[in-house]
Amino acid sequence: MVQKQKRRMIQLIVLTTCWEIWKARNDLIFSGKRIDIEKIFGEIQTSSYLWAKYRAKRSNLEWRSWLNFNIAE
Repeated sequence: MVQKQKRRMIQLIVLTTCWEIWKARNDLIFSGKRIDIEKIFGEIQTSSYLWAKYRAKRSNLEWRSWLNFNIAE
């Protein structure tokens, strides 16, 4: 069961990464905004955490656990 949860969380992170890269690309092309890799990485961390916590209904998921990728708790 833990492996299935980890696999789903990794899929969520991959999808979030694609989404954030797409948004940065659109900002560059349509608004001429400069791409900041550190900002994109932070957005990926934050968005994936919020998606996991609220959309995947993992209400027990804590931010510190997410940052350490300790998602089995």
